[in-house]
Amino acid sequence: MDKIRKKNLSVLLVSDFFYPKIGGVEVHIYQLAVSLIRLGCKVTVLTHHSQDRQGIKIMGNGIKVYFTPLMTLYDGTSMPIMYGALKIIREICYVEKVDIIHCHQTASILSLEGVFHSKIIGKNVVFTDHSLYGFSLLDEVSLNKVVRIFFVDVDETIGVSNIATENLILRGLINPRITHTIPNGIDNTKFTPPSEKELKQLKKDKIKEGKEEIITIVSVSRQAYRKGTDLLIEVIPEICKQLPNVNFIIGGDGPKKRLLDIMIEALGLKDRVKLTGFLKHNQVRETMIQGQIFLNTSLTESFCIAIVEAASAGLYTIATDVGGVGEVLPEYMVRLVKPDKESIIQAIKETIKNYDKIKEKIKNNYTALKSIYNWDKVAKKTVLVYDKALKKTDLSYITRIKKIFTVGHYSPFIYLFAVLIDLIFLFLLTVFQPLKNIKNNEKEFKYQ
Repeated sequence: MDKIRKKNLSVLLVSDFFYPKIGGVEVHIYQLAVSLIRLGCKVTVLTHHSQDRQGIKIMGNGIKVYFTPLMTLYDGTSMPIMYGALKIIREICYVEKVDIIHCHQTASILSLEGVFHSKIIGKNVVFTDHSLYGFSLLDEVSLNKVVRIFFVDVDETIGVSNIATENLILRGLINPRITHTIPNGIDNTKFTPPSEKELKQLKKDKIKEGKEEIITIVSVSRQAYRKGTDLLIEVIPEICKQLPNVNFIIGGDGPKKRLLDIMIEALGLKDRVKLTGFLKHNQVRETMIQGQIFLNTSLTESFCIAIVEAASAGLYTIATDVGGVGEVLPEYMVRLVKPDKESIIQAIKETIKNYDKIKEKIKNNYTALKSIYNWDKVAKKTVLVYDKALKKTDLSYITRIKKIFTVGHYSPFIYLFAVLIDLIFLFLLTVFQPLKNIKNNEKEFKYQ
């Protein structure tokens, strides 16, 4: 690792999912970039434009971000530009002297394009997947086919949990020898338990509102089907009906938020259920510490960083036992339940009944989690994966073609045809836009 740091390793992180949008993948890429910089690496991020962010931006901690003007499709993924992406990635790799490309999330079109073009410009590539996908629905089967083809060019892969790594191996028929499990981290400086001053203020606010005996359940996530918003809509009315001393704070935005609004309005629960809407990352903790219990109702989850953040902030967690959630927290910090209405309601009732005993057990959560989930540890492990990928020096076309023909019966011919067009396009770029004419000047960069 020291050897790599002395070389001032230059890393290009590629994904459609990055700030200012907030989510697990976005936070992961940002925090990984920050920690890689602390290790002495140079970090560049390639993503699509978002809101008013377009062109090159330098973030305060030294992360250089290329917000390319790509049209977005469903859920923030960019529209495929295939060979146009080669031009962008080639120029960025030259300007930033990139040593290795690190792509994130199989649902990201830009990431898959980064994998596809990596070998033709002579770069090793690492891929991290953050989500679980099945094998039955049409969209999942289609994505798995794409992953299987594109991943012939990947040197090393990373899953954020053991279950995520296994899922990726099965979906992409990947050699287990090139897979690694590196869990997420959390920002230990931000997700701390409430201070004495904050506790006094929260107590004053409760007394002022006449709610000093109220237990508050907090849920923060993207309001979408896979995050269990429909399940939350079923649970909240029943809990409010059966437990008059329980209120809810629901944080986050998404396509299902409208259904929460309708439910609250129809059942007259405005005094019991508070919707915060979209939360910036620095607002998540101040929302969490207003409660005593954190509720996660996800239907699928590879890791779930939110429950770690909540536990670190001093909350007890009730979470659906799906995907990699069971790997995340020690048993005394979390109660795992089946992803159904009755199981969640029963768990909430029992947790509230025994909360005084639970409170004593979780008072040292922050200290325990600080040593387990640390972004600097994540970055160090990731650099070791980079080191392993960089040792694979055979980037020849012959090797690539051999790998391509390990995929299915007809797919190799389609993929090989796409690679040949990529070669032709690279030749044209070499002739008409040679790299020596590209200046390391942000104002002259064509995507400014």
